[in-house]
Order: sequence, then structure tokens, then C-alpha cells
Amino acid sequence: MQARRYHLMGIGGTGMSALAEILRAGGFEVSGCDLHLGSEAIPHLRSLGVSVFEGHDPGHVGLADVLVVSSAIPRDNPERLEAERLGVPVRHRAEALAGALSGRSLVAVAGAHGKTTTAALTAHMLVELGMDPMVAVGFALPGSPTGARPGRGGLAVVEADESDRSFLNFHPDIAVVTTIEPDHLENYGYSFDRLIDAYARFMAQVVPNGWWVLGTDSPVVRDLLNGRNGALPRLNAEGSRVVTYALGPHPARWTARGIELAARGSRFVAVRDEQVVGPVRLSVPGQHNVANALAVLGVADALGLDLEAACRSLEGFTGARRRFEVVAEAGGVMVVDDYAHHPTKIAATIAAARDGYGARVVAVFQPHRYHRTAILMDELAGAFDRADAVVLTDIYAPPPEQPLPGVTGLELFRRLAARPVWTARPDKAFFCPTLEETYERALAEAVPGTLVLVMGAGNITQLARRLGEAVRSRYGPGGPAGPGGRGSGG
Repeated sequence: MQARRYHLMGIGGTGMSALAEILRAGGFEVSGCDLHLGSEAIPHLRSLGVSVFEGHDPGHVGLADVLVVSSAIPRDNPERLEAERLGVPVRHRAEALAGALSGRSLVAVAGAHGKTTTAALTAHMLVELGMDPMVAVGFALPGSPTGARPGRGGLAVVEADESDRSFLNFHPDIAVVTTIEPDHLENYGYSFDRLIDAYARFMAQVVPNGWWVLGTDSPVVRDLLNGRNGALPRLNAEGSRVVTYALGPHPARWTARGIELAARGSRFVAVRDEQVVGPVRLSVPGQHNVANALAVLGVADALGLDLEAACRSLEGFTGARRRFEVVAEAGGVMVVDDYAHHPTKIAATIAAARDGYGARVVAVFQPHRYHRTAILMDELAGAFDRADAVVLTDIYAPPPEQPLPGVTGLELFRRLAARPVWTARPDKAFFCPTLEETYERALAEAVPGTLVLVMGAGNITQLARRLGEAVRSRYGPGGPAGPGGRGSGG
């Protein structure tokens, strides 16, 4: 019997709320629960007819044919135990999403960095070109409280997550891999090779006659493309449908010329096989977003779309939530909220702030997870060198992760403070163990001519919002715009 009733645990999260919206649009009965109902997605889901409960209760399971969980839900959760007792199938979110996308051609975007923006920008391009895609990404889309777009066209675009191996649930028609770097290694036996092998398996799951869109600025992607361990014979076979892109000197089908970075975005000329396709304007800043745009044009290439129209379509994209999201701008101060939590992305985000705005950049950072911090401690310490000041707080780790001996925000700060750039100006680096102390220091640094860049994957986003409110209150809506900006307000 086909499942008609789904119960989603943690339904307030962006990924789970996106699945709930897509299932509901498909005509399924959907319920869900969450420990806290503060997510702005909850009223939206209820307006769609989704039943939402506060807290976990075994009684919820009897309402469902399928219980949907994320990797954050432990196996001994009472609802999971009740599902086992009742014989109700338990499915991971990605597995349920893959089932909901059945019958559509799938573009799955994976990678250590850029996958959210690349997936959202791909969806934007397809919408602009009239293709009405179904979309599921890990952060709220512009104008929506969820990461879902239930479109009725024959294409679907998803953000495929490597962190918990859930990207292996997808068999895409087009697989995009932006970059491969060591992260989430606690889920791969602390082995980068195992993570690479998982990417190779994801890429091997492309359907017959499918395509690969690959960022060859990544050394590991180049290794796979060049036949690392013979893991991908289809990828390396003559006549394979591979579209490459790069900003660096590595050979690639798609490249960019004449890159100009500005406060509110960038412009460049898109080049395919050494031939100019057309000018591109982006409304999101940073050179890393130029690379993301090239990936999207690679998808357009694989789909056989009008490439000049695809170039023109990108300008209207204003960014995914918490991707260089300006939350306040007044009195010569700008507050930006960003999800960056990996060293490469932190450095790229700081570079986007410096290169685009020419402002004094204050980086406020909350490390995410003990295991990640332990593995990347030195790389994290070096990621802030281009900031003018840095404010570091303690590690945020969602349950069930437990602390590790010697792995603390203070130890990370000690390594950061020992770097020459900060020993030369020790009064510009701060460790604040609590979010309240971090907020007070960030507010003290928020003087005219400053861009305060709040980064992290945890609850530091709440600090960014609070700081934004304080800046607006301090300078008022009539104050001058922030660095590089026009107008005022948030």
C-alpha cells in the first residue's frame, strides 16, 4: 500500500519544512513535531494544512504511514521506538525527498562550499527561463519561510548533503560538485579518503546519459576527473557528458573574464570553450559567487538551454538566507549574517566583504561542533587574517554531540592570537565565552565605517538579528547607509 500520511520530526528546520511543503503539494497528509515552534516556517505550514505539534510524543506515530527523521534524531527517541514497535517505516529526510521527486529530472548540487547558493541560483535561473522547477534546499529561499518551491515542471533541484551521507539517496540526471574538502569527517571514520569515496559514489549514481558539472578549482575534483583509483569509469570514458568550470588556471569549459567585484555584487564575462557567451551581472558579492554562477551556467549547458538568456537571468537573484545576508544598514554600519563555518568559506566571506565594500571588517565567529573544530583547529585559526578585528565565542554543538577534551573556543582563540597578524595588533582580537559578551563586544565594534560580519552555523544568527536591531535603533532609519551601500534601514 502506498504511503499517504507522513509524520516529520523536527519539522521547524528548513530542510524538514521544505520536505513538508513538497509532500503537501503532492497531495499527501503531513504532520510534524518540533521541540520548539518558534520557526517562521510553522505558521506557513499550518496554512497549507500541515498539523504541527510541540514536543515529541509516541502518540504522533499512530497518525502516520511513514515516520521521517533527520540524522539529529537519535535511535532511542520515543517516537522512533514507537515506530519500530508498530512496524511504521522510518525514513531519512533525504530518502523521503528522493521519493517525492520521482518522475522528475533531477539536478543535485553537492560540495563542501557553495551548494546552497548554487542550488538556489540554479532554481532562480530555471524559474526565470519559464521551467517551473520543484526545489528543495537547506535554507529559506528568497520570499519564503522554507527552502521549498513546489513547482510543477519536469525538473527538480536539490541541495545534496554530504555531511551525513544522505546525498547517496539521490540518482541525479545532473550532478554538480562544487568542491571537495575535509569536513564532517566524524561521520567518515575521520578519514578524508572515505569522504572522497562517498563523493565518487554520489557521482557514479548519475543516471545513464546523465551529466556531471564539476568545479575543477578543487584539487580533489580534478583527481576524480583524472581517474583517481579508477573509481569513476563512466566519468572518465571517452564521450562522457562532463561540463567543467573554474576561476583558476586549470583547464575548464566555463571560465570568467574581466571580473569586477563591487559592494552589491559583481560582473564578469562568461566564456565557454574560449568563446565569449555574454556579460553576467550578479547581485550577490564575492568571487566565490562568480564560481557559483559558472556552475549554474554549466547546468544550463547540460540542459541545452539558451546560454545568453541564462547569463541574463542571474542578475535578479538576491541570495539565499544567511548567505551574506544584510540584516541592518545605518549610520555607516552594516551588519551581515552568514552561515560560513568552514575555514575556506570563512576566508572567502571575509574577502567578499573587504573586496566589495572597502570597509573595516569585524569578523564575529561561533565555531560549530567539537569534532569539526578539533579537525580544523589550525585552519580555522588562519581563516581570519584579512579581518580588521575578530570576536570569537565558544563552540556551538547541537545534541547529541558531547565536548572533547582540549577542544574549546578558548583554545581556538589562543592559536588565532598566536598568528603574526594578531600578535602585531593584540587589541583587535577578542574571546568572549558567552553570546551575551559576544554581543556587547560586537556592538562596541559597530562604529561608522564598519561591516560587522557575523558567521557560524549555530545560534549566533540570533546575535546577528539582535545586533542589527541595535544598529538601527542607535542610528535610526534616517542615518547614512552602511559601507558601500545606498539608502538606509535594514
